[in-house]
Amino acid sequence: FALYCFFKIHKREKPVQNTFLLLLNLLLIGIVKYYILIAFSAALVLVFLLKLIYYLLKRSLFSKIFIISTLVISGYFFFTNLDFFDPYIVDFADTANLFQKGYNADYGETASFEFGEIETSFSGLLQKMPLGIYTAYFRPQLWEVNKPIMVISALESFIILVLLCWTLFIKLKYLRTLLRKDAFLNISLYYILIFGVVVGLTTFNFGTLVRYKIPAVPFLMVFIIILSTYVPDDKKQLNENP
Repeated sequence: FALYCFFKIHKREKPVQNTFLLLLNLLLIGIVKYYILIAFSAALVLVFLLKLIYYLLKRSLFSKIFIISTLVISGYFFFTNLDFFDPYIVDFADTANLFQKGYNADYGETASFEFGEIETSFSGLLQKMPLGIYTAYFRPQLWEVNKPIMVISALESFIILVLLCWTLFIKLKYLRTLLRKDAFLNISLYYILIFGVVVGLTTFNFGTLVRYKIPAVPFLMVFIIILSTYVPDDKKQLNENP
């Protein structure tokens, strides 16, 4: 419903009412599951900024110079002040490492897993991000099943992985074009990535992982469906005018 309100605001339909409903929904999400709020809010902000940048780049020459200069300056300050994020990265890495040790101590080898200690640095966190995303959505795999109850979860993860790989293989060339047209696909993609990093790097038990990833799996499936069923405009015209 929060996403629905966002699109209503984007289309300028009852902006005051939908803004209030959006904030109310985000508040309720934060109360129930704060990590969902973090991922969803970050995805909304990122999509909004990218849309704003794309809009300004299509405007006057002054707008292009302004946005390019702003990006260059922002990028310079970001990469020259990475140490500003060190306390947050250290805190996140320490929490993830503590959870990893805790899960292994509490659940043993049957339900828990690990992928090594996360370095308390920006580069160390970046190196673990792909593994975190893979863990969140595509584990447990069939060869990691140690209990009968894990079979269904493993089959689900395997099927989603196969569908995603097949979709990217045949439609990856259209992803950039589709992202320009479909705001929902943008939000879904960034939400999936951010959510996957947060959950994948802080959850080290398959049973807990299956429950935690539920809020993001529907977005991943919708992303796969939209991309796999996309047909370029030129092919549509050929089909309509044989």
